Amino acid sequence: MNPKLPLKAITFVMALLVSTGLLAQETAKRVVLSNVTAEVSKMLVDNGVDLRCGVTHDHDASSGHDVLKLELLPTELKTLDRLNIPYMVLIDDLYAHYEEVAAKDLPLAKAQLAQMKAVQAERIAAKGSVSSTTQDSFLQYTGSSEIDWAIPTNFNLGASFGGCLTVDEVMAELDEMRTLFPGLVSARADASPTGETTYGNTLGSATFAAQTIYYVRMTSDQASAEGSKPAMLFTSMIHSREVSSLMSNIYFMWYLLENYGVDNRVTELLDNNEIYFIPVVNPDGLRWNEVITPSGGGLQRKNLRVNAGDSGSTSSGNTSRGVDLNRNFDYFWGTAGSGSSGTPSSDSYRGPSAFSEPESRILRDFMLYDGPDAGSDPDRDFQTVLMNHSFANSIPHPYGGIPGNVTGRENEMHAWHAEMTRYNRYVSGATIFTPANGIADDWMVGGAADGNGSTGSGQNILGTTPEHGGTGFWPSSTDIVPIAQRAVRIYMSSIYYGGKYAKFHDMTQSDVTSLNPTLTFGIERVGQTASDFDLVVTPGTNMTGSAVTLNANGLGISGSSAWTNLTTPVSLDTYIQADDTFTYTISLRNDDGNVIYEAEIEKVYNPTVLFSDNPDTDSLTNWTATGAWNNSSLNGFTGTRSLRSSSTIPYTNSSNGTLTSGVIDLSTSGESVIQFYTKYDIERNFDYV
Repeated sequence: MNPKLPLKAITFVMALLVSTGLLAQETAKRVVLSNVTAEVSKMLVDNGVDLRCGVTHDHDASSGHDVLKLELLPTELKTLDRLNIPYMVLIDDLYAHYEEVAAKDLPLAKAQLAQMKAVQAERIAAKGSVSSTTQDSFLQYTGSSEIDWAIPTNFNLGASFGGCLTVDEVMAELDEMRTLFPGLVSARADASPTGETTYGNTLGSATFAAQTIYYVRMTSDQASAEGSKPAMLFTSMIHSREVSSLMSNIYFMWYLLENYGVDNRVTELLDNNEIYFIPVVNPDGLRWNEVITPSGGGLQRKNLRVNAGDSGSTSSGNTSRGVDLNRNFDYFWGTAGSGSSGTPSSDSYRGPSAFSEPESRILRDFMLYDGPDAGSDPDRDFQTVLMNHSFANSIPHPYGGIPGNVTGRENEMHAWHAEMTRYNRYVSGATIFTPANGIADDWMVGGAADGNGSTGSGQNILGTTPEHGGTGFWPSSTDIVPIAQRAVRIYMSSIYYGGKYAKFHDMTQSDVTSLNPTLTFGIERVGQTASDFDLVVTPGTNMTGSAVTLNANGLGISGSSAWTNLTTPVSLDTYIQADDTFTYTISLRNDDGNVIYEAEIEKVYNPTVLFSDNPDTDSLTNWTATGAWNNSSLNGFTGTRSLRSSSTIPYTNSSNGTLTSGVIDLSTSGESVIQFYTKYDIERNFDYV
């Protein structure tokens, strides 16, 4: 230190350094926590650090513990310091990072989106229009990779704001949907039956008025009364920094509207269901992010309830105000151990009481609305609900409050989530995250009385909270479209699993050796809305006889009761020759008479067999085996035996095995078919088949 420096100057420099240090700490950061044990996770959750939204989970095989990557606010970072939990900083100033990424990537993302739309338009024009009477179903798709979901022509990124739509831009989108597709979507309407609004912002200089929360209903019969068809609900932005939840929702809305009358799968869905959307559950929080970070990157999660000490400062670090709306629902509210906080500055603050907040009350009242008829059930009989979040690439389901508790509907939820994650490989289940109480989907399904005496909605609605994204609350704007495309099957699955739907399974072998074979079909109910199903089998080429209707009545909703096999004898034309094909059409209908799947099936009569294997007689003689393969008597398909990949139950970790046949010569074959039967049981979220 220079001894000649005046005392006042020394004091000024030291004060400046201290102030700069404090400012540097008052910002959000992206951090990594290593060697996270179950005890550390519980400690974090008990102290208000959310380990559901805004975290990516990895596993360190060497230690057996978790590695967490989180985006944390200053208050949460102070919690880590107070608990003496070490962390490594990946991004020191998350606000500056998001601002820099938005400035760099948004122009590029808009150019890429325009180019993708142009290429897509050229491809469609070159292909021309194709008409078909066959009714397809997204449930029946079994490609080796996901459907290339077409980018909706009217889907656009936000003008600024990191590519996210602002509240006003969302309202403009809803209005444009109504203008362009008045027969398919309602005008936006108040979601509150009583006209309740949000708080608005009453503090500081950037005030704004209380806001209405809006919904729209999609169905091709807009004149029909609400509740006249199976209903599903999709929401987003209950946490107002979760960009991927909103943008995926808007993407899907445009996808449905633009593909009605173009894709018969979409047409069928909108003809026979009511699909509701509430794109912005928390408009106050989203508007506040617009105020504090106009170019995107705001981390306000909660609503704008005024808590003690709130100043209304527009500093991006001022995100402690408000209530976490997804901890404010009246089931397990504050009674299930950890999973929410009673501290107002916490990002998971549950509020002073269950349903203390207008936003959570509006969603409750919207779902339970019983109109002028004052019937015993809500007018909107929701079967499935998606409360979209980001960014953990996962799909947790009830109960989040007490994950070890069972709803009695786990098999239904696992089947639903298996369809959702068939290609994106998001993890799913009730126990994939640490607890979180007072959340919306727990309240929807409800159950036994909690510590407050609440039983939830009383409607036993299947709700779930997909976490879209994987790259942060504010993903690069170039990632918004790919994330939205990965979400489309999640949305589609929720319509199928809510309505009157079943899967068709072809159980008849591809080679037929009799002129009077018996055809076998499997029908598997998946929809929550009860229905009987008919399967109409109509003979085609090289067949005789008339159409026959088979009945699949009284199917349950899960397990073996959801499946039945149907059979019918048929007759082939007596002039059919070996290696000739014959065809028939199957038409699957629900009890409304709606065709939900129709396809032409082709089989081969007396084909030339190049290779066959029967475990009952051949054992392993046709195969070269590596690993623990054996000939088992446990699970034969047509006979008594099968080839099994392991001699132990369960199979051992990190084991590999192969069965290889001899060379099969296809050089003289015009067309070849291979058929085989498999049965497997996998460890959910770890193994994939």
